Amino acid sequence: MLITEGMGSCSTKEKRYKNQDAFTLDNTVLKMAKKRALVDAALTVGSLSDIFTQDLDDIDIEGNEITKEKQQIAKEDDIITEAQRKRMFALAQGNHEIVKEVLDQFGYEHSKDVKKVDYEKICNKIEQRLQQGQAQ
Repeated sequence: MLITEGMGSCSTKEKRYKNQDAFTLDNTVLKMAKKRALVDAALTVGSLSDIFTQDLDDIDIEGNEITKEKQQIAKEDDIITEAQRKRMFALAQGNHEIVKEVLDQFGYEHSKDVKKVDYEKICNKIEQRLQQGQAQ
């Protein structure tokens, strides 16, 4: 017995898929379309679209709309991942002093505190500092 149906679509032209590996992109897009169809079916089966939404990222806890500007600020406050922390030390070729020196320049006491907004700048500075040390 069919209880509900859902529709979903996805395209390789969406912004989030622009620079992805072409060999895995087909599978990714197919799975995203399936996920969107499942969400649609779940909302449809219980007439839940008035209660739940798939766009919850666009409202805050009080139900106020979150602007793109507020979303960007929130992303800038995010802390880097463990893998990103490890990458900083790998870029420094295990030289903890270089990492500490660069983190100090950016006002960080520990690598666990680094915000994503500063991550690339810190990595670039670590690479520059390593090259300066090798040139001497």
